[in-house]
Amino acid sequence: MKIVRTTLDAPDRVLSLTMSATSGGIVNPNPTPALQNLAGSSASDTSGFSTTMSQATQQRPELMQLYASIGAFNVQFEWSILSRLLAPGNAIGLEQLGAVQCPTLFLAGSEDPLFPPDLLATYVPHFGNASIQVVPDAGHSPYFEQPEAFNAHLARHLEATTS
Repeated sequence: MKIVRTTLDAPDRVLSLTMSATSGGIVNPNPTPALQNLAGSSASDTSGFSTTMSQATQQRPELMQLYASIGAFNVQFEWSILSRLLAPGNAIGLEQLGAVQCPTLFLAGSEDPLFPPDLLATYVPHFGNASIQVVPDAGHSPYFEQPEAFNAHLARHLEATTS
């Protein structure tokens, strides 16, 4: 979540920036109800993540089971961490984003209830060089739900950055 902060604090160390299904710590004055619910939860398990998947992913029990199994490895996870990271005092203001000059890509799942594409798209004009790509049939984990599409977008971004 502090990736944008790192880019602002050490721009000479960042060649490009990619943010997948996240605001990266940028102020979000209108969090979605799904984000408010998860951030306000006192639960320490990752079962709530299943509600962030696309309809297509939820219809694939093998993917849902794999995602739950992977989530179980995160034994120190607490939803309260999310609320602390999203607290106003920790957020990066829109006025600071113009200082980020490296190529920046937002990758959004078309069905992400936490950081929907329309929210992430509002950040793009505030950067010096940013764009957004939407991964169809993906929720909050486009890298997992639609890896081929996700990797294609990422590869194009990285190739453009290094050429």
